[in-house]
Amino acid sequence: MDAENADEFNASPSASSAFVCGSPPLRRHGTGLSLLILLGLTSVCLAGWFDWGARGIVVVRGTTSIKNEGERVLAGKVAARTDKWLTELGLRHKLLNDTDVTPWTLRGARAVILPYNPNLTRTELKTYQSVIQSGGILLVFYGMNTNLAAMMSVKPGSHRTAATQGQWSRLEFDTAALPGLPEAVYQSSSHLIPVYPASGSARILARWTDLRGNPAPEPGWVRSPAGFWMSHILQPGDEDSKKQVLLAMLATVIPGAWDKATEKLLAPQRPFGNYGSLKAARNDLGGSLPGRLPEGANPGVTRYLAARASLADLTRRYARHHAAELAGTNLTCGIWLDPDTLNGPDTWPSLASNGINTVFFHVGNPLMTVPNPAVISGTQPRPERLHAWLTCLNVETAPATELARLREAGRLQVSDSGKPLNWLCPSHPENRRLLTTTASRLAQEGVFAGIQLDYIRYPNRQACFCPGCRGQFEKKLGHAVSQWPDVARNGSVAVAYRQWRAEQITACVTAIRFSVKKVDPSIKVSAAVYGDTPACYATVGQDWPGWLDRDLLDFACPMNYTSDLAEFSSLIKKQAALPAAHRILPGIGVSTLRSHLTADQTLAQIIEARQAGFPGFVLFEFSPTIERDVLEFLPYGNKPPNERKRR
Repeated sequence: MDAENADEFNASPSASSAFVCGSPPLRRHGTGLSLLILLGLTSVCLAGWFDWGARGIVVVRGTTSIKNEGERVLAGKVAARTDKWLTELGLRHKLLNDTDVTPWTLRGARAVILPYNPNLTRTELKTYQSVIQSGGILLVFYGMNTNLAAMMSVKPGSHRTAATQGQWSRLEFDTAALPGLPEAVYQSSSHLIPVYPASGSARILARWTDLRGNPAPEPGWVRSPAGFWMSHILQPGDEDSKKQVLLAMLATVIPGAWDKATEKLLAPQRPFGNYGSLKAARNDLGGSLPGRLPEGANPGVTRYLAARASLADLTRRYARHHAAELAGTNLTCGIWLDPDTLNGPDTWPSLASNGINTVFFHVGNPLMTVPNPAVISGTQPRPERLHAWLTCLNVETAPATELARLREAGRLQVSDSGKPLNWLCPSHPENRRLLTTTASRLAQEGVFAGIQLDYIRYPNRQACFCPGCRGQFEKKLGHAVSQWPDVARNGSVAVAYRQWRAEQITACVTAIRFSVKKVDPSIKVSAAVYGDTPACYATVGQDWPGWLDRDLLDFACPMNYTSDLAEFSSLIKKQAALPAAHRILPGIGVSTLRSHLTADQTLAQIIEARQAGFPGFVLFEFSPTIERDVLEFLPYGNKPPNERKRR
């Protein structure tokens, strides 16, 4: 799905995890007094540090341990994600850079997490060894340092790339090996550095499988007395399960970790759905906190899982309370779906049983259109309304040889700095012909009820300024333009150029609609668009309200991807004021780069959209996690739990 937004996780330490130790400047009141004050303040700081270190968790952000700038950015995001998850678990921790790691800064630490730190210094290795020797543990992700591996009694294998899509899609855990582990965690990884036990004290904790549960030979996690080692990084998605994995591992050295996480889950003032607090939700919806719990092998784990079950019950009550918004014969309940996430033919009845009646099925881009044979086959069940989701101008996944050919032919976009971009230029006649031919062919399949245009835009306001665009723009103006591209970007013709570039996107939409309707007038043409209008006209050239007004689209799906309910409400309020609001299906970012929503947050945004008068919604995007944790709550408005089909 079109999600060009940067990961919003903040790479700086959270306020709750930052550690500050300092003293005010001393005035001249005598050397002896100054010394006493200094010693007193120092002892307070040291006491605070040792108190923290005695039960502390440290997350180390990869900086100097990574040579490549792009990977360093990734490391910052992964560390920030880990920081966020620990905060959500209520676990006190500290976030450091590689350069901050010394035996002093990690003195007394009980657990050190290395989210992605491939190249360690000698100081870091010595420090981590001292943590292990003092009884602490390490959590290492995607590690490749053989010295560190030897300390932890594990052996990394060689780097591997997936031969097929979905080859490594799920981690299945040995739940008997560690209290509180989930049975499985969903994560699609295309690269691994497998890790194996190197001694009798280490054992495999989890193995990879594909989406259908077929086991892969590569271990996913290995445990030893020194800690835990994963063959890849923890990516976004299935976050509750991943947090539970971290919690189970950290609980081996952090006393009371499970209870702290339970307290955080059930905190009365935490938000829930569109309620200001969990307490307010319980007062309105009913339900109760977990009562006296049965004694189990691990009371902390039992309490935590009971708290999760209590929140799930409250979410069901929330859904039932808003049955009118979540059910209805004319309601469009849609989801975007990539064929790589299909679990086989069982996916379709599962979606239907969970209230989904419209599926936008990804068919690739004009250079690589790959409809799934199982979907277009007449022998397999299909969704009630199946739309072909077509990536239009973004061709970054195309083969390098094809991109080189297009670049040589002048068919790819160019930024204002002269940088070539792997995006088709919308003003080039051959690219428009390619788009219309592709859309027409999809319409002729006789399978799809609609064609949805994705990435039907520029990547940003810095494109396109290629020679072809310049020549056509000058032709329209009737004279040459000097000082290109500055004059078109910020100069005397900037407004005219902004309008002209938007016209090129509109021309593509017009041509595609004509080609589809020529095949079959009943086939719907829609587009996934930026939600912030009219700002998206200037930034990416999308005049989608105009497309609706001129019937170039049958409907639009603005991508209102945010986890902030107030921001979501602001976006749909502007969209509801448009003349064609009755042909808008707001997109909800359940799992995107910008947002990851819990079930109650998803329901809150659906309810907001329905109360604003929209005829439905579309969720981004299908995954086994969303199927398990979010979709199950949608039909509760008009169907009891025991009537739902569960996989």
